[in-house]
Amino acid sequence: MELNEDILYKFATEQYPDADIKFIGKGWGSFAFQADNKVLRFARREIKVYINDKNICDFVRDKISFPVPRIEIFEDVKYPYATHEIIPGRLWNDKYARGLAESAQDALAKDIAKFLAELHAIDASEILKISTGGHLAWEAAGPFIEEYFSAEQIDTLRNKYEKAIAVPVTDTVLCHNDFHGGNSVLDENNRLAGVFDWANHGICERADEFRHLCNPKNPEFCDKIFDEYEKLTGVKIDRGRLMELDMMECVGAVYWLHNMENMEDLKSKEMKLLVDKLKNHL
Repeated sequence: MELNEDILYKFATEQYPDADIKFIGKGWGSFAFQADNKVLRFARREIKVYINDKNICDFVRDKISFPVPRIEIFEDVKYPYATHEIIPGRLWNDKYARGLAESAQDALAKDIAKFLAELHAIDASEILKISTGGHLAWEAAGPFIEEYFSAEQIDTLRNKYEKAIAVPVTDTVLCHNDFHGGNSVLDENNRLAGVFDWANHGICERADEFRHLCNPKNPEFCDKIFDEYEKLTGVKIDRGRLMELDMMECVGAVYWLHNMENMEDLKSKEMKLLVDKLKNHL
């Protein structure tokens, strides 16, 4: 039986009969619910994703200055799930950051840079393998993209993609790999108060960590983060490489979207978003 929010809502109410259960949303990896002060996440595919999430949170918790979830895994139930207490704070996005006073933007940029600098300084080589290389060939995803672009545009995208994946990677660090305002919270003073959803973590190309922070609509705030990060680490982030990595991610996402089972409810919406992002690379 294919999972859906109705089935899982019923299950969640059975697991937490005295809690106020609310459906939060669904994405590529999970269905999420809130049960009072807890988040419940049900994997679309394998619970292993959340086991890895728990393991990396436990590993980095005492090595960084910002809170991460204390995750519990429930495998021996009808619908395996992960849960953790909600980290207090508010979600944010680029629009919210743009609306902050200059001094508040500066403080938040320093927090983000500090979090990333601390994370990237952790040696995780004993528990993780480097997850770069072995890039997807254009031919694997190209057929799913071609209907949205002209032949000339496809040639441009393909040439840029093949150039991007040919770049040798020499600078790798432990990355959250999905850090943005939807996976972190701010306190009442708009300071970084916690980071969650570590499912995409890995030892990756350093610049890849910054893709989700590099919003063309808010370059000033992005520059603040980059400048603060450079002060802390001595490493300058290549903005051009960020664009290449963003394109690589889009092409890879197109392929996985069309080859993942039980994703029909998301394919149309997600494909539109990916096509819009690829247009930025023409």
